[in-house]
Amino acid sequence: MIMDIFSFLVLKKEGFGFGDIKLLAALGIMFGWKYILVIMVMASLVAAVHFLILIFMHNGKTDEGTYLPMAPYLCIGTAITLVCMPWLEKLFELYGTVLGMTYLP
Repeated sequence: MIMDIFSFLVLKKEGFGFGDIKLLAALGIMFGWKYILVIMVMASLVAAVHFLILIFMHNGKTDEGTYLPMAPYLCIGTAITLVCMPWLEKLFELYGTVLGMTYLP
């Protein structure tokens, strides 16, 4: 919801559909808030790389109003997060120790 409001204020159009929000809600129930942040970052990076490839393939020209759905990138970000989950747990533990917390909620 916050991402949709932000994109509406910046881009003056809807940037996040409610299907994406429903998918993120389901993923949030399954993985928790720490991993949703990681999934969002991974999905955004994959989408940015794909969009840059599309721009370079079309010599810098993009069709105005083109729409790339976010759901495939969210699924790819989820797959990357699942593969990297053991390393992410160690990273979260390290982050907790740096902050002086024994357990990161």
